[in-house]
Amino acid sequence: MLGFDLKSNIKPLNGLNTQVISSDTTTAGEVIDTAAYHSLVAVLKTGVVTSGDVQLIIEESDVAGSGFVAVASDYLDGTLLSTNISASNGISIIGINATKRYVKISVLTANSANLTVGCSVLLGTPNIIPTV
Repeated sequence: MLGFDLKSNIKPLNGLNTQVISSDTTTAGEVIDTAAYHSLVAVLKTGVVTSGDVQLIIEESDVAGSGFVAVASDYLDGTLLSTNISASNGISIIGINATKRYVKISVLTANSANLTVGCSVLLGTPNIIPTV
């Protein structure tokens, strides 16, 4: 039996617009502001995969527009290798415990990529300020 209000404790965001990618490239996603939240999960979704592979790139920065560096593997719940998807209609999830305020999700496509891919982000464990 379900008894926890998950909806009020998460904030869904777009990490990467769903799109067709037909080249081996890095496609940058949205910058996510994690202020007021203590947890983050990225959900990578592929549609049709004609060929190629896709892998998440997860970066963090103290500044919204610059200075992004890879999140250390010690701060990931799962490994980027396990997010490598080459099958149609695949879903992969990874937890991110970034140490900086801003996180950017991008995808790296390889092996003659021709696929549809997108990424959603769920921010969770919000700071809740009691009302008086």
